[in-house]
Amino acid sequence: MQRGILLFAAALAMAGWLGGQTPNAQNGRRLFEVKACYECHGWRGQGGLAGPRLAQTKLTLQGFRNILRNPPPSQMPPFRAAVLTDAEVADLFAYIQSIPPPAPAESIPLLKP
Repeated sequence: MQRGILLFAAALAMAGWLGGQTPNAQNGRRLFEVKACYECHGWRGQGGLAGPRLAQTKLTLQGFRNILRNPPPSQMPPFRAAVLTDAEVADLFAYIQSIPPPAPAESIPLLKP
């Protein structure tokens, strides 16, 4: 998983999306908390009553940024560039990409028949 994030970050940096900066998942986690994303999307991006699951998203960085900037009609406020820079959006995306998938149900003893 970590290798995939590093390759993704390198590709973005080479494409010039971040001005040569590598996305920082640690800062993304901080932003996830500071911007209160967890309130709707859960502490691990698992989704909740008000927000969809973010962990293991199939969105690209561009798609993620587009939804942040112009969310579909919902309770979610738009996070324009004055609120989150493109580099911060990339950090948030790197954090979301770093969240490991949940354990399979069959590996949880209480869920075994």
